[in-house]
Amino acid sequence: MKKSSLFKIMAIGLLAVITSCGGSDPPGTIFIPDFTATWPVDGEEGYFMNLQYPDDPKYDDGPVQSGAILGEEQHEDDDDPRHFNILKGNFNGLDIEFTIERENGDKITYNGKMTPISETNHFIVKIELHSSEGNVVLSR
Repeated sequence: MKKSSLFKIMAIGLLAVITSCGGSDPPGTIFIPDFTATWPVDGEEGYFMNLQYPDDPKYDDGPVQSGAILGEEQHEDDDDPRHFNILKGNFNGLDIEFTIERENGDKITYNGKMTPISETNHFIVKIELHSSEGNVVLSR
């Protein structure tokens, strides 16, 4: 009888440890992204991503861990195909994904991770993105 109870306790404890290790964000991270900024693309002079929250009261009431983003791909060269293209997407914790629709009809999907200063300071300092066009790093 005692062995049976010990095994049950060990199984429950193991299950608790396994389920608490899931997810891609560090434990305790309540992420509050700042999507009210224009982010320069590292290594690309004059190329930016403008990320904003949608006009929705959901974002007026304080911290949100997931939601939608809107914005625009911008380039200082008006003739560059990456100039004034709308982007739409979502974030969940530190994960981000958005699609840019270019004037020629191409749709480029970017996905990646946002990097905060620390687990206690959630100010985002870098966004690493991957797409069919290659990798992009946005940083402030």
